[in-house]
Amino acid sequence: MGQPGRSPRTSCRGCRRSRPSRRWAGTRSRTRSSRTGREFYQEWERAAHSCVAELRAAYGHDPESARIAEVVAELSAQSEEFAGIWQMREVKGKSQEGKHLKHPLVGDLHIKFAAFTVYGAPHQQLVVYQAEPASPTADASEALRTMAAEPKHARAAVPAADLAAKGQ
Repeated sequence: MGQPGRSPRTSCRGCRRSRPSRRWAGTRSRTRSSRTGREFYQEWERAAHSCVAELRAAYGHDPESARIAEVVAELSAQSEEFAGIWQMREVKGKSQEGKHLKHPLVGDLHIKFAAFTVYGAPHQQLVVYQAEPASPTADASEALRTMAAEPKHARAAVPAADLAAKGQ
């Protein structure tokens, strides 16, 4: 847990990045090498703005956080896009939305999520992601769950195209 009065998201020992900045950095590093981040997040602009607005919200809860300031400075130096969005000063937490993702093995995923405040744990949220029942996304999610349960060597033996075509 974090220190009293500070967001556990940004002050836990051993944490290298807050979640929003890690998400940005992950998609940023992917875009640098192969554009995969922009392909994965089908609504890239919305995802990028949401990520930065969530980071700004975390900073608002802990404005003295040296770690958040460090992450913002690092990302601003690495990405003109991040710096531009940060300067818009948008602040937003998670609520109820949807995401459109394109997974490399199972294709399009339309996922809904809802964020709930955790009382007694300041600035913490429980985020629940789900697919519509009996939808292509539900089938794809089941295929991913099945793949995750298989030993690594078994997954490596099946080409990704075959898994997507079979819905596995």
